[in-house]
Amino acid sequence: MKILLLCLNAFEMMEVSPFIDVFGWARNDFGYDIKVITCGYKKKCNKYFWCIYRS
Repeated sequence: MKILLLCLNAFEMMEVSPFIDVFGWARNDFGYDIKVITCGYKKKCNKYFWCIYRS
């Protein structure tokens, strides 16, 4: 299963990390075939403290 996670401009890792954690637990601990793909409206988007995130 592929999951597309949309990261909008100026997102914070604390907003995204619960989703990535839960999908990672499902894959590692319970053996589900899950792949998380991150995307945004632009190739690079600003995350917290004006760091650049490249998806």
